[in-house]
Amino acid sequence: ADALFFELRPPEELAESRSPRAANAPATPTLFGYLQPPWEIGETWAGGGAHSNAHNSLDFWGRWVPWGGDTSPYWVAAMQSGTARVWSSCGMAIVHPNGWVTDYYHLDNIQVADRTLVQRNDRIANYADNEAQATCAGGWSSGPHVHMSVSYDGDPVSVDKNNLDFTAFSHNEGVGDYDTDCNTSWYNHYTVGKICPNFDQLLNDAPSVLPMFTDGFESGNATLWSSTIP
Repeated sequence: ADALFFELRPPEELAESRSPRAANAPATPTLFGYLQPPWEIGETWAGGGAHSNAHNSLDFWGRWVPWGGDTSPYWVAAMQSGTARVWSSCGMAIVHPNGWVTDYYHLDNIQVADRTLVQRNDRIANYADNEAQATCAGGWSSGPHVHMSVSYDGDPVSVDKNNLDFTAFSHNEGVGDYDTDCNTSWYNHYTVGKICPNFDQLLNDAPSVLPMFTDGFESGNATLWSSTIP
């Protein structure tokens, strides 16, 4: 709801049951080597600066084109396996089996049905080539791109390098929304090096098979997860 600029108004009894995280509750876990960038392996895109709630969102695009340009070559891909939730013709999420959720907005030509399983790196949509489609559920967009956001257990999680990465690179969240000053906001690509926002140099060279790892959510009782692209 936050990602799509909606306000939830649940019944009072439901609102009371979804109280803020208790003071003694465990902190949001970190997540590394689990999510890939939201486009296909082998492709090179560009990214902007962090924004939205808790800086949990980034914008990505292939080659920059204006409204009305051809976005059909640019496929948004699942960042990790999970269950698709399709909210509208321009927005969907993938619920991953470890409590994390990735959201995708400003879409068109969605390829997956609601509540179906998707695999990491599957094509899920193009990003929209016109503003009306890109903002079919509200909000705004300055041009064709995918708006991606990350949350855990219903709470937005900053996309800063200290919290999570995208297997191929991490992001320094910078200062304020949409920070594109390369002195404060940048991408640290693990094979290419430092890349400034808005430069189309973000190669998705995540491996097709990720190693097994523990989720780190419960000490002494960790669950093993793996991701394999068929």
